[in-house]
Amino acid sequence: MADDLYAKATQLGPRAAREYHPDIPPPPPPPPGANQKRIKVGGNVAAAKLVHQVPPQYPPVARQARISGTVRLRVIISAEGTIEQVELVSGHPLLVQSAMDAVRQWRYQQTLLNGQPVQVETVIDVVFQLDSPPKPGTQPGTDTKPQ
Repeated sequence: MADDLYAKATQLGPRAAREYHPDIPPPPPPPPGANQKRIKVGGNVAAAKLVHQVPPQYPPVARQARISGTVRLRVIISAEGTIEQVELVSGHPLLVQSAMDAVRQWRYQQTLLNGQPVQVETVIDVVFQLDSPPKPGTQPGTDTKPQ
């Protein structure tokens, strides 16, 4: 009979097993670093947490060649809010380095999951436009925004 209850309890999970058999110890705590979770966040949510944004410098060669466009970057934001990793998704080769250099300097507010800081994976679009009126908070000729 006790074996049947134990089998049923283990099928229901550790909490149920302890209810049927209080002498069963709880599962061990996760190893250090196991709580280092990464969540994917859409660009609009990541934009709301942006606390320091360095605008990219429009590369002189790209400006002379009248090249404009969007550089799309996939980034990992550390649990502390710094840019930990930047990976190119797409963009004109003459604009990529400037966009990556600027985004590496951006800082975000910590993202919490169940009260714990976590890494965030998101996509950022850095838009380079020529001869457009500057938007508030950007350099003339550039527009930066997380996707």
